[in-house]
Amino acid sequence: MTRIVFLNGAPSTGKTTLARALHASLPDPVFYQSLDDFRRSIRPEFWRRGRVPGLFERVVDAYVSCLREVALRGIDVVAESVILPADLPRYDVLFGEFDVTLIGVTCPLPVLRERELRRTDRYNGPLEPDLTEYEVLGTHSYELLIDTSAESTGTSVQRIRTAVSW
Repeated sequence: MTRIVFLNGAPSTGKTTLARALHASLPDPVFYQSLDDFRRSIRPEFWRRGRVPGLFERVVDAYVSCLREVALRGIDVVAESVILPADLPRYDVLFGEFDVTLIGVTCPLPVLRERELRRTDRYNGPLEPDLTEYEVLGTHSYELLIDTSAESTGTSVQRIRTAVSW
């Protein structure tokens, strides 16, 4: 059965670093493309605040639909996500037929803020963490929870591979 691993957490918790390391460690072909890379398919000027209303939501919808299409073709998927509790029914509909593992990726708020300030890939500058989103993301029932400030990326990758039997 096709496996899908969602690394779920607030921006700057370390999802991309973890996803890239996991992807590089896997012995079989697995699809991975970050949402940020997917977004780069649209020129930067269109991401300026307010330039194209609803663009982000449409691109996220296309990204998630793309992940489903890849999985439908029997290719395992590693994906980063910010799945809020209100989004779960949509993900259940899209991915319910697959073997999905939801992994929480977190770090303390001061670490998140420091990481966000160091990022250079934001079109509109650093994001101010959405505290409600940050707290709500910790309420999911995760199969595994990883604090990226508390263990090495390599240790986290091994824990994920064990949890998913990869």
